[in-house]
Amino acid sequence: MISKGLLPDMIRADVEMLWDYHDLHHVERPADVGVGLGSHDLGVAICAADLYHRGVFPLIVFTFGAPMNDPFVLGMRSADDHVGV
Repeated sequence: MISKGLLPDMIRADVEMLWDYHDLHHVERPADVGVGLGSHDLGVAICAADLYHRGVFPLIVFTFGAPMNDPFVLGMRSADDHVGV
């Protein structure tokens, strides 16, 4: 869950309820490939890179929903470099 200092108290309960609803409690296991579904949330790329570096899968495929000239997408190269993929 998100660190206590990152969310205002007035929305914490709602965020935790949404988090718990979406948490599927999957057991991590090796896979042939990891898929990072397109998102402007860098946490997706960071989590996928972490799993990759821990050897859970040897390949990562990222989907994108934005055009390749989108300023966010153009900045992804530096994000990829940051997480080492």
